[in-house]
Amino acid sequence: MADHPTTIARAQGMLDWLRTLPPGVAHEEARAAIGAATMYLHETFGELHASAITGAITGTIAAGGEAPPVEMPAFRLH
Repeated sequence: MADHPTTIARAQGMLDWLRTLPPGVAHEEARAAIGAATMYLHETFGELHASAITGAITGTIAAGGEAPPVEMPAFRLH
């Protein structure tokens, strides 16, 4: 049987990837990643937790222009 990543691992991977987006990346790509990460967070932790984490990430992106700044904080899910 294939080893499938857990919901937490998948969400963490998406958030980690989002922090690596280089300057100039379109907001559409970031929005898609946030949407996918939010879905996994919602399934695991519920709507309030998912909204809090992705809201913080979205705010950081908005403050930094088109891509997350290098100093974007790491959100650990476990």
